[in-house]
Amino acid sequence: MVNHRDIYNEIDNITQKLISVGLSVKQKFPSCNRIGRNSYEIAYAGMQDLSIVLKNVEYEEVYRE
Repeated sequence: MVNHRDIYNEIDNITQKLISVGLSVKQKFPSCNRIGRNSYEIAYAGMQDLSIVLKNVEYEEVYRE
């Protein structure tokens, strides 16, 4: 069973690879915070929920650029 530590490690590894090849604008690493009894939030510092911003945007429009 996949747990929050496995997911965090995968995101951290991907982040390190993006930074190493120069595809990251800012070198921010993820953090893992407990937000409930069995709930964790894995996020980057200053990260905002973009789902509200992209609510009425077509899929093709999001990935056109």
